[in-house]
Amino acid sequence: MVIEDDKVLRELYSDMLSLAGMEVVASMASGLSAIEFIKDGNKVDLIIMDYRMPVLNGIATMKEIRKFCPDIPVIFATADEVMGITALDAGAAAVLVKPFAMEQLINAVKKLKK
Repeated sequence: MVIEDDKVLRELYSDMLSLAGMEVVASMASGLSAIEFIKDGNKVDLIIMDYRMPVLNGIATMKEIRKFCPDIPVIFATADEVMGITALDAGAAAVLVKPFAMEQLINAVKKLKK
């Protein structure tokens, strides 16, 4: 699942992962939409999420999702390195600092899917 409020980045991440042979089951513009998707019983193996989003930030979204899926790995994509450290402290599996190469994203996903 990709959670990114920037439409261009959301589509780019989804397209790159799909081209790498990975299934993107959902692509959401907000943390609230993602929470509802998971609360509805949809299964997700991994989440790629922006930190700064309107209404609910990435860490708050991750905490809420983990009430339903406690072991789901989350990769944060953020332009703010300090927020990346905060995300790791909150339990993120990995952080990618924007801008990053799509190869970094694909490698991070592959590493966590093993």
